[in-house]
Amino acid sequence: MKTLTARQMKALAEGLTEALNPREEDGEPTWDCEHDRSMTVRLLGDLGLTFEHIEAVLKELDDLGGHCDCEVMLNILCRQESQAWPP
Repeated sequence: MKTLTARQMKALAEGLTEALNPREEDGEPTWDCEHDRSMTVRLLGDLGLTFEHIEAVLKELDDLGGHCDCEVMLNILCRQESQAWPP
C-alpha cells in the first residue's frame, strides 16, 4: 500500500489478527468480524495516523477490496504471503 509503511502494515495485520480471532469451527474458517472496518480505523488511530491519513488508507483499502475488517486482514496476509506487499 502506498499510504502505509511496512511497519504500519505489519502492526495493522497483527492487530486485526488478534482482534478478529481467526480459527476453524466444524472444519470451516471463521473469525469475529462485525462486517465493518471499525477495528481497522481504531488500529490506524492507535498508530497515530491523522483523520485525513486514515481516510486515504480506507480509500486505498476500498480499491483493494478491503470493505470490512476480515477482508482487510485477509488482503494483507495474502499479499504478505505472496511477497507482493506492498504492491
